[in-house]
Amino acid sequence: MGRMVNNGFQYSIMRVLKLNISRPAKTRDVMQLYQKYNSYMDIDNVADRLKWLRQHKGLKQEDVAEMLGVTRKIYGKLEWGKCDLADKEYFSLLDKLAQLYDVPVTDLLDDYTQFMYKGQGRCLAEYRKLTGLNKKEFAESLNIEVTKYRKWERETVLMTRKTWEKYLRK
Repeated sequence: MGRMVNNGFQYSIMRVLKLNISRPAKTRDVMQLYQKYNSYMDIDNVADRLKWLRQHKGLKQEDVAEMLGVTRKIYGKLEWGKCDLADKEYFSLLDKLAQLYDVPVTDLLDDYTQFMYKGQGRCLAEYRKLTGLNKKEFAESLNIEVTKYRKWERETVLMTRKTWEKYLRK
């Protein structure tokens, strides 16, 4: 800092008493998340797990998006929980994320998304066989029409999260 005095420049000493640099709110949120949990496995929310893992690697959303070959906006939707990870179009991204973060893909998924990722039809058939029931008997045990159940097992109709929670949530 300085000022003009008698055709000359006079410098003055400036002391910074307090410098408060704040981070954007989202960055603070991620840092708090990272500090709150020792491991991503302690986090129930899939979106927060992704945030924690990214932060743990010291990456920005832009970095991860570039590594995945998608836009930051698309990757951001994963971390913000603004997309349905059970949608098959996201499965390849989940595989890449698991590889990037060096974790099993199932660690990135909640129960419903694992059900869809493994294959709704295969999972339903396994559940049904464990009970020892045929398709009709299994459908009756769920109190649904056998035609509806057959469509679920053949995956011609996908089960919504709400339906999965109603009939199959543990």
